[in-house]
Amino acid sequence: MISTPTKSVGLGGKALILLAGLALAVVGMLAVAQGQAKANGDDEQFSMDFEAGQVNLGFAFKGAEILPASATLGDTPLPDLWDARDTVTLPGEPGVDPSSFKPVGCLSPVTFTVTWPGAPGTPVPNDGQGGDPDADPVIPNRPLTLNPDYPCDPNPAAATVSGDKNANDEILISETDFRFPIMIVPNPLDGSPVPITLMAGDDITGTVTAEGDLNLEGPIEVQVLVGLASNPLGEYCALPLPNRNADGTGSGPLKLTSGFSLPTAVGFNGTPFDSLSGPGALTGTWNVTEDSVSVGGADCDTVNSVSKGLGGIWLGAGIDEPADFPTCEDLGKFGTFPNCTDDPPPPPPPPAKASIGKVTVSGPGNVKRNRGATWKVRIPNTGNAAATGVRVSAKGRGVKVSGSAGSVAAKKAKTVTLKVKRLRRVGKFTVTFRVTSKNAGSKTVKKTVRVRR
Repeated sequence: MISTPTKSVGLGGKALILLAGLALAVVGMLAVAQGQAKANGDDEQFSMDFEAGQVNLGFAFKGAEILPASATLGDTPLPDLWDARDTVTLPGEPGVDPSSFKPVGCLSPVTFTVTWPGAPGTPVPNDGQGGDPDADPVIPNRPLTLNPDYPCDPNPAAATVSGDKNANDEILISETDFRFPIMIVPNPLDGSPVPITLMAGDDITGTVTAEGDLNLEGPIEVQVLVGLASNPLGEYCALPLPNRNADGTGSGPLKLTSGFSLPTAVGFNGTPFDSLSGPGALTGTWNVTEDSVSVGGADCDTVNSVSKGLGGIWLGAGIDEPADFPTCEDLGKFGTFPNCTDDPPPPPPPPAKASIGKVTVSGPGNVKRNRGATWKVRIPNTGNAAATGVRVSAKGRGVKVSGSAGSVAAKKAKTVTLKVKRLRRVGKFTVTFRVTSKNAGSKTVKKTVRVRR
């Protein structure tokens, strides 16, 4: 903000002039020091143009395109964006051209609200709407004009962020160099266009690595320009963006990163920068917001009703669309993104399988001629899945019987009883007991039987 004292007399005025002179001297020394530092290569100036941008806000806005910005709101051209929170006191008498005070561009946090000297010191918004001919002194029409040194489009399609990088790869972006146009998002209630912009409430700081990983942090707010048609200079809802880390925690100023933001319905994946001028992409995610702050009498009830969800933003410099989120394998890790780990997962358990275990047969080994015999066949399932279609048969001289066990549960056993009514032939012979199944294999057990007279 530029602030110049009005004329005054007496000792206080002389002291003020002296202090102003000392201040100018200090500023001059700092300017020389900064110039020497840049001449020595300590600082590198950079400028990034974000031509593409998307925003997510809870489930109301999903992938809404905000950049490139439109030049119109419907059929109405969008105006230059000026923020009316700060004032400039003009020196001298009426007639001083306010354009002699250089604005920092179309999109600036400094607005010229002119305060004329003398009683009653009527403040007049320098909004191009003219002055007050009935005031004393008469305030002439003073249209808002840009200094020729700072030409710009009425509403540029891209956002411009410029700053300095020092020898330690530290980034400094002045709040006045964080410039976003008026952007349009659809009203989730009725689809009508809602004009917004982004503003930095203070300087933004950060770091950049040799690999192009850029991280910025600073107080950034969304300004919803609800009164754009009637008062483009000062009626809006200011919505500060609190940070949210990739793990879902976080507070304080919003962080923008070339990595990834929270990979949910509101997150995006960024892209490292080839250089600070691009190509590359920044992304950030914010926590649930508080109510917005009304500036200039804006009605923010509707804004507050739809802006409480988590949100995320993506800004591309030379890149048209957000990149897909990486996989853990892309990062040389294990697991499912974003919950990647350096440790490989444990081996999966063996597949479920049924298996017929050791089959045992109990029953007589000596039988009188013309007598019957009963054998019990125990069938265990030693696998970890149910055995199905389990059957057992017994065959030998004069023996041919069978039975069914059906299904045998995992780690369980069933017993099947087989009966022979009469054994007629005397002598010793072998009975073969065979267990079969659909999915658990088979087993065979032999038993010697002696038929006596």
